[in-house]
Amino acid sequence: MLKQTVHHVSTRIDARLRHLPSETSNPCIFRVHARLRKENEKAYEPEILAIGHYHHGSKLPGPKPLSVSPEKVEHLLHLMHFSWCSSFTGRKVSFTIKESKLEFIKSTIELLEFGIKFTDARESTSVLDIKFENGVMKIPTLVVDDNTECFLRNLIAYEQYQRTEPRYVTDYMTLMDCLISSAKDVEILRHKGISNNCLGDDEAICTMFNSLGNNVHVLSWWFCYTQVFHNVNEHCRRGWNKQLGQLRHDYFNSPWSTISFLAAAALLLLTLAQTIFSALSYWK
Repeated sequence: MLKQTVHHVSTRIDARLRHLPSETSNPCIFRVHARLRKENEKAYEPEILAIGHYHHGSKLPGPKPLSVSPEKVEHLLHLMHFSWCSSFTGRKVSFTIKESKLEFIKSTIELLEFGIKFTDARESTSVLDIKFENGVMKIPTLVVDDNTECFLRNLIAYEQYQRTEPRYVTDYMTLMDCLISSAKDVEILRHKGISNNCLGDDEAICTMFNSLGNNVHVLSWWFCYTQVFHNVNEHCRRGWNKQLGQLRHDYFNSPWSTISFLAAAALLLLTLAQTIFSALSYWK
């Protein structure tokens, strides 16, 4: 079973390498900037594989570092980035709306108040393929486990170093950071099948996404989800949706406020019914 798994992984990596551009660039080793490392230093520490002089002069616990000489990739993160983003980058991402300053979207709870629905995009082949159509936000399922933060942090660091345009993982993190402002937002996304929480703690996922963007530069003029942000904000600005959002926020933001509103409505209806019956009795 183990040999079959190793062979399967090896085959997948070979297939990815064959699809990389034929013109190879110089392999590189880079150090993650201190402003990113300070957010979570452990996320950038190699545990199994070390390349170059990272561990020179230091004693390594665990497995012995392997010596790797990449031929077709600039960096192992280049391969990981290509593997995770390729099915999304192959599509045309709309950049028809160019804005010097991004107008961020509201959190999940707030967007629900404006009548926006959330669903998992089961037909998507990439976790990055997020769409907003007819008042529905379609987001592919993301499995969040113990390795997710380390994985995302390293891909984001790679994009910051390479200065690639667009920055797919950075933009994805920015969108999720907007949607997740509290553990309640994570809970809603989990119930919708958008977040598969293997950590067992919604607050931990909220903290992770809220910290991933610290000291990270987002390119507002080359943002993958500019069209999504624009359409969501336009939806929230429409008259009826805006009034509906305000009504839900003011009167239905908690169970007690909902009960109070329903009680007041029932009292109003009873008063109206009593007035009608009194008027009918008078005319009789």
